[in-house]
Amino acid sequence: MVVDAGVTPATAAEQSALWQTALAWLARREHSRRELAHKFSRQGATAAQIQPVLDALVERGLQSDARFAEGVVSSRVRRGQGAVRIRRELAECGVAAELIDAALAAAGIDWQRRALEVCREKFGAGVPSDWAERARRARFLSYRGFDTDIIRAVLTPGAG
Repeated sequence: MVVDAGVTPATAAEQSALWQTALAWLARREHSRRELAHKFSRQGATAAQIQPVLDALVERGLQSDARFAEGVVSSRVRRGQGAVRIRRELAECGVAAELIDAALAAAGIDWQRRALEVCREKFGAGVPSDWAERARRARFLSYRGFDTDIIRAVLTPGAG
């Protein structure tokens, strides 16, 4: 990391250590900017120490909230999670709403089809025979993060 000329040697060493730590974390998996800041603050770093490192990571393309969001969307879709749950998780990680929307759109997922697949993997291809079973499946899909319109469409007799 390039250090400013006006930075003291102690501060330069601290920033270098933060830089190396951030690179190690990012080598393992993508992180959102907020996640990195939170990890640093838990280690006792101050905001004044953290911000220049995070800015440099973004500037060099080593950290990207958009790339993080795309990875999370891809991973969570493979796990059978719906857009509502994915959106909430990304928001909790500090990803901006427009980046979340872009990542979900770029994934090109037919959420109703995905909900039907997830439901069939769990319960089989049959249609719920009674209200109790329908409610059980609806709770399952809701927990997975599918919205109510999609759940209603999937659990309607003749769906899929």
